[in-house]
Amino acid sequence: MYPSVKADLPFRGAPRRPIPINYSIALIMKSCGFTLMGIVWTAFVASAQGTISINMASGTKPRVLLNGINVVAADNIWLEVLVAGAAGLSGGAAEPFHISIGGAGAGLISKGTLTVNGLPGGATAAVTILAWDKDTGADFDRATVRASSTFSLVLGGVVDANGIAGLPTSIVPAFTGLDLKSIFLFERRPQNQLRFSSPMPSGFSLQVREVIDGPWRPVDTAPGVEGDLSVVEVPADRGSGFYRWVRP
Repeated sequence: MYPSVKADLPFRGAPRRPIPINYSIALIMKSCGFTLMGIVWTAFVASAQGTISINMASGTKPRVLLNGINVVAADNIWLEVLVAGAAGLSGGAAEPFHISIGGAGAGLISKGTLTVNGLPGGATAAVTILAWDKDTGADFDRATVRASSTFSLVLGGVVDANGIAGLPTSIVPAFTGLDLKSIFLFERRPQNQLRFSSPMPSGFSLQVREVIDGPWRPVDTAPGVEGDLSVVEVPADRGSGFYRWVRP
């Protein structure tokens, strides 16, 4: 490895300004001293990878919702960030992650800086945010409760004249949030029952949560099948609650 330095190179046809160079020096020692035979240099322009700030707790603070309600850790909602044309991702949000912020920060994410390998700062890229309920599927493709958003973003990390990379670009306000929907039909039956039906395949079950941040538990009644629908009827005297269909 040769050291890197900055130097002014006053050669014809090029601007006189500091640029990074690599150099090697060949010396021949003689009895009276030494002779400098030559300097071989190669100039290069530094190009940092593009960067994105995966932090929604700023600006308009867009949130991830489940049926219109800010998600909490108990919802088991996972997110994944994809960047078109990237050779790979590293740093914050490089892998799928669980939304675990509660309280006033419910529905927000704060994962730091995502480095977009293979795309330089200043490049425009299509960014996709995938969100899914992991209780309904191990990943986005298999989940039945999911949502996604794709938007264009100019990547941060632009290198200035001094070789210093700039700040990452925030996903806000380009990202405006997501609302995942549990798909089912609900009706109150005359026999003092609640009836839930959904076009879910066989094997799914209905869960209930009595309070917004409480645990999900299975409904006692097993789903029946009516045509293409899975159907569950539960007594109405159980009170209000939140319901969802999940994969076993």
